Amino acid sequence: MSGLGDEPNNLVAINSLRGHRALRWGRNVELSCRSEEPLDEASPFASADFPELVPEEAMEILGAGRSYNGSHPLASIRYGSDAVPNFCKDAPPQTIPGPEQKQWFFERLLKSEATWKI
Repeated sequence: MSGLGDEPNNLVAINSLRGHRALRWGRNVELSCRSEEPLDEASPFASADFPELVPEEAMEILGAGRSYNGSHPLASIRYGSDAVPNFCKDAPPQTIPGPEQKQWFFERLLKSEATWKI
């Protein structure tokens, strides 16, 4: 179960918004991607020791955008003793790989003959 409703119109809408793509450059590079994630703007959550890691709760709030908390997103996100403004509170939700996208991605990795898979 993926957590998505199986109502036909819901499935049509979801399937029309597929965000995963693959691009090939010559024989050496294959790029697989999805929609933009808010991590680039999440630097207020990064620590000096682990600059690329962001707390899971912050990523969930940022990724959900305006749909967080039943479409009542938080104005700010607690991080330690700080309150960081939620810069994604008015943004649409970001896609996170669901079961079909994960399967597609792993199949692309297995089948790709490119030297570099990005």
